[in-house]
Amino acid sequence: MSPPPQMVRTVAATQQPQPCLQQMPVAFSVAGTNPGRALRILCYGDSLTAGFCRGGREFVPYPRALAERISSLCSASCEVLVCGLTGMRADTMADGLASQELVDMMGYKGKGLGRILDESGPFDAVLIMAGTNDLGYFQPPASVVRSLDRLH
Repeated sequence: MSPPPQMVRTVAATQQPQPCLQQMPVAFSVAGTNPGRALRILCYGDSLTAGFCRGGREFVPYPRALAERISSLCSASCEVLVCGLTGMRADTMADGLASQELVDMMGYKGKGLGRILDESGPFDAVLIMAGTNDLGYFQPPASVVRSLDRLH
């Protein structure tokens, strides 16, 4: 079952050179040649997920390439949703699991992981990439692991 259109914006993975990440999640979709249900993946995390580069003047999220590669390997349609919250720590993501709106350091808005799962799921896989910002703020590694555990 696909989410209602107002909850997720979809862009063709092979179009639009720079995705609009001001309101997330954003879905990258690739149509496959193999009929059947599309594979659905959620990528959730920090600036690594958003594809932050060039000091925030450009974003090249890996979920776009992931959708293209999966579709090319198995000929299936693939939809990969991305919510990459630049500068956000894992503890803040964990505290905001049910949030309708989390605002990152760029002013971009995304939803909490639990909210996305409830509103846009189910997914075949969920990839979480978080914790690097916590280490940059000198959070103890054990604390970062606890925050990541809360995201699962």
